[in-house]
Amino acid sequence: MKTACSKSWTDVNVDFANRLIRNCCMSADYKMPDTLTTDYFDNSPQIQQRRKASLAGEQHSDCEYCWADERAGRNSYRSWMNKYDSFDNLHPTVSDVRYIDVTLDTICDQSCLYCAADASSQIAQEEGKPIRDAGTEHDFDTFKQWLATLKGSVVFNFLGGEPTASKRFAPMVEYISTLDLDVRIELCTNGNTTTALMDRLFKIIENSDMTWGVAFSNETVGTDAELVRYGLDWTRFQNNFIRYAEHPRINDITLAATVNALSVRGFARYINWVHQTMNEHAPNKTFGWVGNYIKRPRAMDIQYLPDHDRHYIVAAQKVFKSFDWQTSVKNREKFKHFLQTMHDRIGTGEPVDSLADFILQKQRVKKKDLSNLL
Repeated sequence: MKTACSKSWTDVNVDFANRLIRNCCMSADYKMPDTLTTDYFDNSPQIQQRRKASLAGEQHSDCEYCWADERAGRNSYRSWMNKYDSFDNLHPTVSDVRYIDVTLDTICDQSCLYCAADASSQIAQEEGKPIRDAGTEHDFDTFKQWLATLKGSVVFNFLGGEPTASKRFAPMVEYISTLDLDVRIELCTNGNTTTALMDRLFKIIENSDMTWGVAFSNETVGTDAELVRYGLDWTRFQNNFIRYAEHPRINDITLAATVNALSVRGFARYINWVHQTMNEHAPNKTFGWVGNYIKRPRAMDIQYLPDHDRHYIVAAQKVFKSFDWQTSVKNREKFKHFLQTMHDRIGTGEPVDSLADFILQKQRVKKKDLSNLL
């Protein structure tokens, strides 16, 4: 099926803070109905229509994120994330849920330059906007009822905001632990968690009998990291990374890099730091990379960088290849493929929004000189 993708059947992405549901993190979202029902999570009329269209070879509008790349001759997100070899026995009304993204709220201690008020409480405060927290108790109760209907192996990936700072995180994990499922909990963190909250999190991990993995949302080092991911303390990030890596109950580490025009210059250094740190502190622990790149705001999309900036990706490719001897690295070939798609993306777009103007605008909001990023 030329337009089908497993994520339409396997993925459910629930954003309680904004009352939105996606079936793939890159697809269009659907607003939760006023009175949410259990079937809406994985079998809404919208996702059934999308599945039907994709099985018929049609490009459904929900997936424009991928179609845009494919029209431009670039590898799309689905090209490296689709899990199905065949779609012959699938039906539009029958899901196969294996992966659930959960955003409980938008509580966050960072205001990353590419993020927005609907995803970060810190940005909402900076911009004088209300903090998004639209999820109702009925929504959460219905979600739990739906979870109780699932079977088999399911990965729960907690997003934010910053999930380690959410008061809802521990109760939700405790509920999930009671389900008759083979559960893996993944935690996507900014790595900026305070010591007190880290201690609380590790108690949750140690008191559970589920499999745990941690993903770090970052893609550069030092001052660049602190400015792009505004509010980050790079020293704290390094200490937390090591603490996660060394913890025996955490099975593996994922590097969830969200590369953008401001961080691409430090990507090779970050790759080098990660691999050296893992080799020193957790040489036998599995770890690997999952890549993505920013498309919004447009000024931070790497496609609008000049061609000569491809040398940053060439450097990243060389660094990554230099660690081919590390046997604990997962998804190695997929990440090499992703690096090549990044290389090929740079310089393919006609600049629309000035990166310098974007930085100037952010400086006014944050009252901080960000010119070192240019």
